[in-house]
Order: sequence, then C-alpha cells, then structure tokens
Amino acid sequence: MKTIKAKIVGALALLVITVPHTFAVEDLRIEIDCPNVVLSWPSVDWSGETFIVQYRPDLSTNSTWTTLTNSMPADFGTNRTYFVHADMVQCSTNDYSGGGGGGGEPPGPESASQGEDSDWFQPMVVRKDGSLPPLPLAIYPPGIDLPEHIIIWPDGSFDAWTKELSEAYAKINAESQSDGSGGPQTENGGEDSGGSVSCGFYRVVRTGVWLYGLTNGTALSGIVTLPVEAGYTNGTLSSVTISANGSPIEGTAMLSAPLPGMLSFAVDTRRLLNGDYYFQANGVWTFDSTNEFDAAYTQFYSPVVFVTVSNQVTYPDWVEDYRDDLMLIKITSTLTNVDWQLDVYGETGNYVGSFTNHSDDGIIDFSWDLRDGGGVPQTDNTFTTVTTLAATGSPAVTETNPPLVKVVDNYPDQGLWMAARASYMPVTLGNYDLYTNTVNYFAQMGEAGGGCLPGQPYRNPGQVLVLSKATGMTNWAAMYRGFTNHNVRNFYFDGHGGPDFIGYGWENGEQRRTLPSSVVAEALGTTTANTNAARYRWVWIDSCSSALGSWPRTFGLGNRENVPLSSYTSRPGAFCGFTQDVYAWTGFHGVGFIDTKAIDFRGWFIYYWWFEGDALITAFDQAEFWSDFDDAQYLKVFGYWGLGWNTYNSKAEWPPSP
Repeated sequence: MKTIKAKIVGALALLVITVPHTFAVEDLRIEIDCPNVVLSWPSVDWSGETFIVQYRPDLSTNSTWTTLTNSMPADFGTNRTYFVHADMVQCSTNDYSGGGGGGGEPPGPESASQGEDSDWFQPMVVRKDGSLPPLPLAIYPPGIDLPEHIIIWPDGSFDAWTKELSEAYAKINAESQSDGSGGPQTENGGEDSGGSVSCGFYRVVRTGVWLYGLTNGTALSGIVTLPVEAGYTNGTLSSVTISANGSPIEGTAMLSAPLPGMLSFAVDTRRLLNGDYYFQANGVWTFDSTNEFDAAYTQFYSPVVFVTVSNQVTYPDWVEDYRDDLMLIKITSTLTNVDWQLDVYGETGNYVGSFTNHSDDGIIDFSWDLRDGGGVPQTDNTFTTVTTLAATGSPAVTETNPPLVKVVDNYPDQGLWMAARASYMPVTLGNYDLYTNTVNYFAQMGEAGGGCLPGQPYRNPGQVLVLSKATGMTNWAAMYRGFTNHNVRNFYFDGHGGPDFIGYGWENGEQRRTLPSSVVAEALGTTTANTNAARYRWVWIDSCSSALGSWPRTFGLGNRENVPLSSYTSRPGAFCGFTQDVYAWTGFHGVGFIDTKAIDFRGWFIYYWWFEGDALITAFDQAEFWSDFDDAQYLKVFGYWGLGWNTYNSKAEWPPSP
C-alpha cells in the first residue's frame, strides 16, 4: 500500500463537471483559459433553444446551484455554444489546465500516470474501466466505498481504492492545513509557484423539455429508451410525460417524483400501430405563487419529433384485464399466411398450455375461458404469454406479449359520484354565477344517478364540493374520504391541475391543498395493476394536461381511445381530460369575466349526456359544436365512447347476459 505523505497534498487547480440529479446536456466540455473557465456544449444553429448555466463550489448540503445565466440562446453559425465564467482562476507562471468531460475516449489508468515531470501534483482517481477522466482524490468524502476506482499517485504508481487509503489521505490533508503547510506543493515539498482554483461543479441544461438524441425521420421498433432533458430556473420538476400524436402511449409510464438523476422513457412501440407519429414530451414544474388564484406550476412542451414505428408484431388493441371465465387475446402481425402458437405461463412461471392456429391476414383474435386442456379452471392472478409466428419463407418470430392481470367485479350495487371544484378565480369576475351554476349540474347529475358524496355539512344539495382557502383542510379531507369509499365510482373535478396532481395552488408561500395522483391511487388500490383495484366507471379531470400522465391509470381506465364494448372483460368505463394547457375556467380570455364559451361547453355537455341521453362522445361533440369552445380540440376520451351517463353503474349490469 502507498505510504501517504503530507508533502504531496495540496489543492488542485482543476474544475470538475458533474451532472448529479440533474437533466443536463451531454458532451459538456471545460477548458481553463486563465483567468477564465470556458464551457462549451453541443447546440443546433437557429433552433431557438436556450440554456441555463449553473455552478456550485461543492456538493455538500450547504452548497446550492448558482445560476450564471438564464435563457442563453445557442450560438449562431456553429454546432457548439460557449460560455465564459470570468475570473475564476488565479493565474501563475505554470499552466494547470485541467479538464472534465470533453470529447474523445476517456483516459484509462495508464493515461493518467503523472510521473516526475507532470504538472499534476495531487493524487487522482479514475475508474478501472477508464470511463471517466481523472478527478482529484480531495473531492471524495473520506470513507466512501468506491471499489471500481483506482488512486493514482504523483509518482505514477497506483493503488486500488480502499476506505483506509481515502481516510488516511483526508487525515494527512487536514493536518497539513492546520500546521500552515497546506496549499499547492511540489513533490519535493517546496511551495509551488502556480496559482490555484477550488474544485467546482458546473451543469448546463436547455430551458424546457427536449427529447435528447431523437431526430426527425428516426425509425423505432420494439421497446426503446428515449432520454429526456429538462431544465427551468424556477420551481421543482414534478413530472415528465411523452405522447404520440397528442395521446399517451399505452404501457409507457410517466416520470414522476422522486425523479432519477438521468431521465428516460422506456417506450414499448409495439403498443402503437405501425406508421408515422409525432412524439412530444411535456414537463411540469411546481413552485410557490403569491395567491390562491395563480397556478402554482408551469409547463413546457418539447418540439415534436417525427418518427416511424415499425414492428412485425404489434398490440394496439391489447386487453390487459381478464376475469374468472374470460381472457381476450388480440395481436396484429405484418406477416400474413402465418401459423401461430401462443404459450401460456402462470404467475409462478409454470407452463399452463398452448394455443395454435393459422391466420391468413396476420390477425390473432381469440378468447379463452381460463380452463386448461383437462378442463380445470385456472385461478392465477397474472399470466405471461409468448407468441411464435412462422410464415413460409420467413424466419420464425417470437415475442413476449404485454402483461395480463386478473380483475374481479367488485362494483357496488349502485355506483356513487363525487363532484368538486377548486376556488381558483375571484368571485368578482363577470359570469361567475353562471359558471358556478353550470358546474353544480355535475353534482345534480350524480344525485340523480345514485347519490353524490360528501353530503352536508361539506356541501349543500345540488352543489359541488368547494375546495378553497375558506374551507381549508376540511373539504379536502372529505374528498379524500370519498376515494377511500369504494362505493364511489364516478368523479368530476374542475380546477388547476396537471398530469399527476389537482389543486388550486399556494398563498404567500403556503401550500393550499394540492392532491397528487399517487395518493388517490393508493386509496383506490391502483398504484400497480392488480386484481382488487377500485376501478372507476367515469372520470373527468377538468384541468390542464390531465390526460397526459398518471390520472387515467390512477382510476383504472387506461389510455386507449374508442375501446369497443366487445374488448372489455372488466366493467367498461371512460376517462376524460385534456392534453394541453386549457383556459376553461380561468376567465381571463376577456377582461374581468369568464369566457362564456368555456361555460357553454360544460353546459351543453351536461344537456346532451344527461338530459338527452346521448353517448359520451356524442355529447362532447355536440357541446363543442354549439359552444365553439377552442380548447375542446385538446379533450381526450379514453375508454368506451358509447358510455351513457348512468349505464353500467350498478352491479347487475355487468357482465351482459350471453
């Protein structure tokens, strides 16, 4: 083991690039052009992208990121953008230029050897695989366990990392500082004539949300990883979603807090039909606002990226749910005139049996009564299935199909309703009474359809539950208890919201009741797909971007549009929400009043769905036509479009009689 001596200890004139728990640009390079530090990174000329550059002296809890520049545009006429952090280096006769990041292959241990003539005068650390540039030993906390790293000493020798070495180094370093011998020193113990600069950390992020490395014209197949960059100077990144042609991709999870250090989506492109799509990411940042009427969040949408999806096997109509006596298998293949085999495995991986047949058009569509070859009912809560296709003249194709989860019909004898609105507009706005009267119809519809919770004293008959500063925690708690009451299976909410939360913001830095989707999912038992979840029949989250994230899954309703009744094994239902920022009730389309088009859209919907008895999608279409409400174009209806206002809302109505 190397004997550690005080004479080789000193501060290193090196600044380090790092991206811990951030969502930053790649290929960030650093150079020291004394007395300045020069950063550079890839950019696209005339792209309109802007950047945030931040610095911190260390990564301790007492250190925070300082923004050096905000909304910095990409440099013109080049594919790299440069930023100069001035006067960060104390110049000297020696040039202690160092670098972190940068292009080219990362140096291995042999390239980090320092030798007698090297300007490096402090122990350095590299990974054994050479995947990172040399970094000073001084920046690592003593006692940290880094078994995949090597310590390289100024004489060119090296040792494998151990806790004992790092602790001994820290002790000697502390002693040299306390006796006045600290500071840059040469190998022979003399004071070095060079200047120095403390270790520091930089990060650069593009403002907003960007699908990193995905370019127009990219062909995608199978399950792909799509990295994301996200950056904004205000607030905390709450969630990031991805959409294809404006709709979420079934089977692709939203990224939500606590977010990982590097963001990426695992997209199963097989859940889409083959063809062309525009992919787009959306990010939500939450922050403090000064009053309860301001939205306490902001959203950014990435530029759309044109891609082509191509798979030999796809699952656009896959039915994840199955019940005791019915499983539906729906698979589409580009191969025609094909022999197929579907192997079934139970939840412990045990082989259950196989189905075989021939398809002329590549469509596999059949049902199974969950009995094995001997007629014995199978009771597993999950199954895995594998499809093998064999076409004349083509290699065999084998795919593991998406998940299958058993459901039980735990619907109550009569499904109840909840209807609520947040107090997020001044009552002095014009048309305010017209707005509240229209929203109250949702509560009245629920009362006519089996009952609407909660009752008095939280709300009066014929009125929705009001969530406001005045009602405080009381009404929020009443609504939460409604979610724990699994007799409730219908829900309407109007107010501020996003892909994974609803609420009405903050006041003077104090949170005023924001409800995350994760809390609702826990109450409903839908955090993960499972047998006994309380799936809802109808939900409308009347908020910004509510259709992009986790809300449809929270209520057990999925992300597919216009699902036919014949594709349901569990009770049919529908989720309604928006895929963009909408200004339905904010009331600031005009000056001091609520836009009547927004009010009329809700009113006409109630009229056609409730009073006229139209199908759900027909009622929305009629409402859009008669109200001329612009934001209606962003409404998505996932699930069964033919749902009536109170159909399938009792235990006896499902499953339908043979």
